[in-house]
Amino acid sequence: MGCVRLMVLLCCVLAAAGIARAFSLREIAWLVVFTFGTLTVVGVLAEIAVGKPSRDGKPRWPCAFKG
Repeated sequence: MGCVRLMVLLCCVLAAAGIARAFSLREIAWLVVFTFGTLTVVGVLAEIAVGKPSRDGKPRWPCAFKG
């Protein structure tokens, strides 16, 4: 691992330790539920926005999934 990756890992470990000290297990569980719920909603909305073809039948993003 490079030095930058080790520093990122150290920051993540310190952040996780700080969150574990600051919140109870129930609060952390709710934080996880809200975070993944938000990510799921954003992902679904992005798929809806990008996945539909335009009116002329061509995809909106010409570089997406050529194949």
